[in-house]
Amino acid sequence: MSLGALLLVDRERLRDEYAQLGRLAVALTINGCNLQVATPGPPFGDDHPADGPIGLDEPIRYPDRVAPWLRQSRSEALLERLDRRSIDLLWCAGHRSWRLASSLSLMLERPMVIDVDGYAEAASLRRQRGLRSAVAGVITPSGPLRELVARSFTNCEVTSILPGIALGDRDRELRRDPESDGPLGLSILGTGRNRNHDRVLLEALARLRDRGVSFQCVMELSGPVSRATWRTAQKLELTDVLTAIEEPARMAPLLAAGDVLVRASIEDRIRPVVLQAMAEGTPVVTMPERWLDHLDENHGATVVQRPTSQCWLEALDRLLGDRAHREAQGEQACNTVSAHNRSSHRARLVHDLFERIVGHDPLPMHEE
Repeated sequence: MSLGALLLVDRERLRDEYAQLGRLAVALTINGCNLQVATPGPPFGDDHPADGPIGLDEPIRYPDRVAPWLRQSRSEALLERLDRRSIDLLWCAGHRSWRLASSLSLMLERPMVIDVDGYAEAASLRRQRGLRSAVAGVITPSGPLRELVARSFTNCEVTSILPGIALGDRDRELRRDPESDGPLGLSILGTGRNRNHDRVLLEALARLRDRGVSFQCVMELSGPVSRATWRTAQKLELTDVLTAIEEPARMAPLLAAGDVLVRASIEDRIRPVVLQAMAEGTPVVTMPERWLDHLDENHGATVVQRPTSQCWLEALDRLLGDRAHREAQGEQACNTVSAHNRSSHRARLVHDLFERIVGHDPLPMHEE
């Protein structure tokens, strides 16, 4: 018997993870899950790739921001569009989908599974006492987050399932020729969120350039202190080597193909572009991520223990100045992702979790 599931995605998760969710939805559908997807409207527009299908069918659109007195009618309208579909389980990705999923869960009398992407969502979920009666399962991206959520959700299945990405031949067309004397490419994520963290990183980059290190940076700049960060870059005369972007997900192949990927701030959430870069053989420099367990010295990452310009300088100086070390770290990162983050592995584990919750016998999953 085919399992029917409804995936509800919020706008932020759709923007950042449309590619990963799409592959997972296709894998679940091919292997016997009757999956319907509901995504927020209106569309992003401007030919945004997240406006395309998630899975094999066109998604149902729902208004993601409505007044409190319209939430019930929104749930009822979506329910009418599902009237002829068999739904055994609701699966929600992104905290702004939880309220709608909970309402539909009560109407349909079906369990719901929540997929959290990091510490902020996990901590928020623990505070949602009203959800606990409907939630039958929680998917976390790491062991530490599973332990955190399990303390509050003692009557449901909380499991750690690592994010999955597609693995294939590296995209060498985007990568700099390692024999080239041109500038190294740095992909920087997480700037614009913490003024102090941004400042010390930029100071380290300025000191490296003063030493004669040649580089160009593509830098995410979309947080609350973005303007202050850009003013710091101007003060340090770095703007000629910085290209600022707002949506890393749209440029993931380019960011993944850099010589080094830098995480400027502690986010404690999974960023698919980081995993994609690791799969490409790109080493990662990061602040410590307490709630994640895939970014450490044993998995191709260099951890900057303290947010000072000297610590950033030391970490970046070795990676940028020592090609053999940089390539060894990149190969280690690639091996880590190849061993633990295959899309097919995640699809099988998610499908098995759904089957355990609903009570169906699991169908065999095909490997990549």
